[in-house]
Amino acid sequence: MLVPVRPVLRGLALVAALASICRRDPAASIARPVKEPFGSRKLRGAPDHGQRVRFEIDPTAPDSHRADLSLGAEPGRFDLMIGSASDDIRLPDRFELLD
Repeated sequence: MLVPVRPVLRGLALVAALASICRRDPAASIARPVKEPFGSRKLRGAPDHGQRVRFEIDPTAPDSHRADLSLGAEPGRFDLMIGSASDDIRLPDRFELLD
């Protein structure tokens, strides 16, 4: 799944910023962080210039533990949060991973 975003860089001169994506699994069988970072991109550009950023999400990637401690994603709803940092979320969204 691809998540395209187009942040606008704000500032008076050449701007450097960071776009981060976090996820949340509200029904995970094992406790997970509320905002778990799993991707970021460095952005550079002129002030007030939009730049397209694409995050690729592989919901089947073995990056978390299931209840039986095997690696892999669990079916269910996931919340996505995109912003400049985990405490500066500007684009919330969600998807559902089916069996």
